[in-house]
Amino acid sequence: MRRLEYAGWAGYTTFAMGFTALSAALPFLRVWLHAPYAVLSLVLLAWAVGNTVGYFGGNALVDRVGSPRVLRAGLFTFGAGYAVLVFFHVLSVWLVVLALVGVGVSLIDVASARLVAHLHRPDPARALNRLNIFFGLGAILGALTTALSLRWFQSPVPVFVFLIALSAAGLGLLGTAAVLPEQAATVQAGRRAAPVWRLPWVWRLGLATFLYITAEVGFGTWVSPFAFREAHVSAAIAALFPMAFWAGLMVTRIIASVPQKPLNLSVILVAGSLAGAALSAGALAISHSSMMLLAAAFLVGSSYGPMFPLFLALSSRRAPEREGGIYTVLYIAVALAALIVPWGEGQLFSPVPYLTLAITPLVSAGMGLVLWLDQRLEGTTAA
Repeated sequence: MRRLEYAGWAGYTTFAMGFTALSAALPFLRVWLHAPYAVLSLVLLAWAVGNTVGYFGGNALVDRVGSPRVLRAGLFTFGAGYAVLVFFHVLSVWLVVLALVGVGVSLIDVASARLVAHLHRPDPARALNRLNIFFGLGAILGALTTALSLRWFQSPVPVFVFLIALSAAGLGLLGTAAVLPEQAATVQAGRRAAPVWRLPWVWRLGLATFLYITAEVGFGTWVSPFAFREAHVSAAIAALFPMAFWAGLMVTRIIASVPQKPLNLSVILVAGSLAGAALSAGALAISHSSMMLLAAAFLVGSSYGPMFPLFLALSSRRAPEREGGIYTVLYIAVALAALIVPWGEGQLFSPVPYLTLAITPLVSAGMGLVLWLDQRLEGTTAA
């Protein structure tokens, strides 16, 4: 069973590294693929379109064939997609391939979270935080290795080759594992339960998740070109700004995963959203100072660190027998936000760089309001 969890860790590291490698390399890809930022945003949009497709059916697929098999399919699709990117440097090819990679990413994401939640019942909060530490690790590695690769090789291809190797390592850890016995029992219980759309708190958490991903993706993916334009740093240095953001996420997820007294999930979620609103607003005021903007990116990431794992843990704790349906709602919210944000940043906000990050404190404050309302209506849930 530990090998299965390790495979989930490898999958999270892999897809996070792939995503931040793309966002960190945006200033370079603008020249490499012969596309302005407004067109280049379609690269991230294609990834998000694939995510959306995968998230709509990923949890249902886990319920049908088991999380190990879904995770295996996701890792294979991801690795095969990046193998194509190594050899083809044409924008139209990248858009098609990254849409398929996005499907693979959603399968990795869903299957890993469901796998970890089942291995650590009845209280998966810290285990899900541990899983997301590897997302932070992959995000940092993606930005750092991209910065080094651009500096040393003037190309992101070495990073892509490493991603292919990581996905192969995850496949090796999975071996021939199929469905988990306890997972099959939970699926049967879920089929006898009332539909999730009759639970009003599910939609509140779905809206809060949408706002969270809007803030995370909005800041984390566009801070590199924002720093490039506003702080007047090189493309290689600009790639370090997403690394600082994801490092902040990883630090607080490490803290939240350490055994300690029970965590008040709802209070942490509200506090994190309000802190993110204040800190991201502060980042706008100091954007012309590269060092201060770098520090602000770290602090914004720290405030958002435990958010998504705790959304999953809160929903699993409230209704474990309906986990698949509830996770579907949350992951669709993730997909919709990840679909809208790259398009908005590239098509609407790129001529006005301040507006790009000004959205972040607004949606973060909105997330805090929704979570506070949920806490008032449902009561505090502790883990």
